[in-house]
Amino acid sequence: MNIVLVLAEIAIAVIGYFALRAKYVWLVKDQGIHPMYVIVGLVLMLSFTLMSMMISIGVETFTWTSAIILMPAPLMLALPLLLGKLERRINTGRAHRSKTE
Repeated sequence: MNIVLVLAEIAIAVIGYFALRAKYVWLVKDQGIHPMYVIVGLVLMLSFTLMSMMISIGVETFTWTSAIILMPAPLMLALPLLLGKLERRINTGRAHRSKTE
């Protein structure tokens, strides 16, 4: 049972990685998000998945601890997008202020 959970988590991580990479590449091209935010998001996603897998291997069954570790993962994945939008707003504000002054 433990092996099945680990394999399922690996499969989810791989599918999620490629889906997010494709989505982020599109966002970086079209919306000008800095690639560093993309790298940070992918690294955080993989680190949360690896921590969850280690906990699953360390105990006999899937525990609430690994579920709690995975809960912030969507927030961490949204973080690069939020930072990119914030950066664009700051830059837009600076450009607007410099035109008016």
